[in-house]
Amino acid sequence: MGKSAEMARRLRELLSRKQMLIMVAAYDGISAKVVEKEGFEAIWLTGFGVAASLLGQPDVGLVTMSEMVMMTKYMANCVDIPVMVDADTGYGNPLNVWRTVKELEIAGAAGIHLEDQVFPKKCGHFGGKEFISAEEMAYKIKAIREASESGLVIKARTDVNSVYGLEEAIRRAKIYREAGADIITVETPKNIDELKEIRRSIDGWVSSAILPPSAKMGMFTRPGLEELGINMAIVQVLFKVAPVAFRSVLREFKENGSIEESLSKMVSLSEISGLMGIEKINELEKKFNLQVSST
Repeated sequence: MGKSAEMARRLRELLSRKQMLIMVAAYDGISAKVVEKEGFEAIWLTGFGVAASLLGQPDVGLVTMSEMVMMTKYMANCVDIPVMVDADTGYGNPLNVWRTVKELEIAGAAGIHLEDQVFPKKCGHFGGKEFISAEEMAYKIKAIREASESGLVIKARTDVNSVYGLEEAIRRAKIYREAGADIITVETPKNIDELKEIRRSIDGWVSSAILPPSAKMGMFTRPGLEELGINMAIVQVLFKVAPVAFRSVLREFKENGSIEESLSKMVSLSEISGLMGIEKINELEKKFNLQVSST
């Protein structure tokens, strides 16, 4: 529980500052390393990104608890900043949530995100969502509190806004806060006025997202969210820009038989090896009388 407790404490400190915390969505070791290297202070382990990168599937509840725990372990151990884990619905009822918390703490998580959809869930921006009662969600939040030994930061999200409207979303959000959630998210605010109403109506820490606009949600900026008093913003862009880079170099090679035009967009072998921690490996190789992996 050592790393989990340390990172949970650090995450609470970051959330307690006056300025808004930017949490960048990463989905694997290299994306997490880049986020840390660029100076960001916390990572959101995105379920959407894991579904896409690990399974090659859409975000419709196919990622299992064990797979998300595995990704948490890898990510939390390759960076030294807090990792909050998108645990979807907790993978079942409050008892399943209880076990999920135990496993995530062993893996090194700093926080856990839970949403009020029926299991298996769908991406909050998809249609066809179904919901559990606010009371059942409250029990899930209480299960996190009961299970956590490291003080995990709890983020609770209601996805009902795009289906039942803002009034019901805010009603649920208040119940989740009362149950013990540290951070509240109302998914898919359509515009700045809805976000203002969310912030005005809900006490304590409130989070939102910075991502490309969709049919259900507007696009917000860092200054705009800070002005409203939003405490945390999740930047969900890395897994959406990566395929663009993949396509670009592959199409160049397919058309020209060369990657010359893409070279300026690539990192060198030494740079990417450095990002992955080759210097530490070199130190260990020397210490154990092994051949040094030069780049």
